Amino acid sequence: INVVGLGVSNIPLVKMLTSFGAYVIGRDKNENINLDLPIEYKLGENYLSDLEGDYLFKSPGIRPDLPEFLEFIKKGGIVTSEMEVFFDLCPCKIIAVTGSDGKTTTTTLISEMLKDKGYNVYLGGNIGKPLLSEVEEMKKDDIAVVELSSFQLMTMKKSPSVAVITNIAPNHLDVHKSFEEYILAKENICKFQKTGDRLIVNYDNEITNKTGQNANGEVLYFSLKGEYTKDAYYKDGAIYLNSDKLIDIKDIKIPGMHNVDNYMAAYLAVKDFITVDNFINVCKNFGGVSHRIEFVKEENGVIMILLLQVLQEQWRVLMRFTVRVKRLFLLQAERIRGLTIPNLA
Repeated sequence: INVVGLGVSNIPLVKMLTSFGAYVIGRDKNENINLDLPIEYKLGENYLSDLEGDYLFKSPGIRPDLPEFLEFIKKGGIVTSEMEVFFDLCPCKIIAVTGSDGKTTTTTLISEMLKDKGYNVYLGGNIGKPLLSEVEEMKKDDIAVVELSSFQLMTMKKSPSVAVITNIAPNHLDVHKSFEEYILAKENICKFQKTGDRLIVNYDNEITNKTGQNANGEVLYFSLKGEYTKDAYYKDGAIYLNSDKLIDIKDIKIPGMHNVDNYMAAYLAVKDFITVDNFINVCKNFGGVSHRIEFVKEENGVIMILLLQVLQEQWRVLMRFTVRVKRLFLLQAERIRGLTIPNLA
């Protein structure tokens, strides 16, 4: 068995394969890798040479159409990934989230809401934790909540019973050959759904709206703009489900209209598994995903936000904060910088 890419997502896979007695060839361009496991190594510039064997597990960021992979397939080999095998073996319900922005927060919110209800939840995927090595521990009544990147989705041949697409905008075009390829990869999350499955999409995003129109299963929409007033939507400072008010957004601990989107998407994904009280508890108490835009405290009208990384998409997000934010400070490492937010009361 070949494992191509010996990074975070594949290390648990290598450990599992070797525990089953499989003969594993670990391949990586990095010449300095040593996992201290009983495997053969093929490292450096020629790490893809002499590809033989029955299976090849590739890391998500490696394109599936490399000439060496296509030749391996011609010889009868199977190219797959840790996540594809997880979908094949997982004994419990899978809820999966993708999108250009907001997928990590939405995935985490889904997990938090389910845990608030008392479910045993396995959280992982692109969020940083491979789940394949935990399959044997999972029970039928557990729920796996996974974040999926476009790279993971490119070769997926199964879809989760509940899928969420937060939004789609141009991204990762340094790896994808075109924006169209990127869209198709994202849409793989629901491509193989069937009647009885559920897809949650952003009504306000032109691409995801169209995806919803072509879905196989049940489709639920969320909307900030107020043009759509079914399923989950924002109106007059509150989140609604159909005609029922769920919560005033001033009571949500993490600020920003982008997080209103994330909360609506997460609730639609789990509304059949939790109560409104579980949803409200998470809204009021969840402080944000660690290392992202994380709530610290509010004092004298100043909301303090902790950022360990400031990415381009996060700067865009910061400029969408609600009028609750009178001043915003960024804490990056040991520096504090003030950011002027225009047009705020």
